[in-house]
Amino acid sequence: MELNKVNTIDPSVESTDAVEHWCCHQCNLSVRKTALSHQERAYCPQCHALLRHYITHSVEKTLALSLSGLLIIFPALYYPLLSLNLLGMQQDASILLTLKIAFQSDYYLIALVIFFSCILIPLLKVWILFYLSLSLHFSLQLPALAFAYRVYLEVEDWAMLEIFLLGLLVSVIKLKSLAALEFGNGSILLTCFLLLAVFSSIFLDKQGFWERIHERS
Repeated sequence: MELNKVNTIDPSVESTDAVEHWCCHQCNLSVRKTALSHQERAYCPQCHALLRHYITHSVEKTLALSLSGLLIIFPALYYPLLSLNLLGMQQDASILLTLKIAFQSDYYLIALVIFFSCILIPLLKVWILFYLSLSLHFSLQLPALAFAYRVYLEVEDWAMLEIFLLGLLVSVIKLKSLAALEFGNGSILLTCFLLLAVFSSIFLDKQGFWERIHERS
């Protein structure tokens, strides 16, 4: 991997400021801490993972965003995403209803994909972020913090709610000339949840979280 040499400091280099150590969250290599200025980043010399890039108030921001996500995700799954009116018959569609219909129609593989990518993993991600940030913010001695953090890193890219929403938009375009369509409250809540997930990823200081978790282990 090619590193940005302009904003990179090699923490393995001896320094008078390097009195403690960082632990890489990817390969567990222990490297000397080096004082960083505002725009500088420290990378692991072994696997080149980003070791440190300070994000102000990351724990507090992550706690607020993850709590909001937990409050939104359940109504987003339950309320209709779309209402279809065709020849006087109205049909509402939500994520949970879509999952139920897929199982009843023997589309088990599709149902499993919907369950894991649109329900289980997004819920797991936001719950882990809430669990970690709650523990760090209030200095709670909650168990398995390191394990929960590693699970989050593993499933981080597996949530596909945005793909589900994109498929919904494509369906609206195709069915618009055939039936009367109306977006439901679920689509608004789902969009809000996706925005919360995006900002959670932006404000999450992965290295800072791992450093504080590692200090407690």
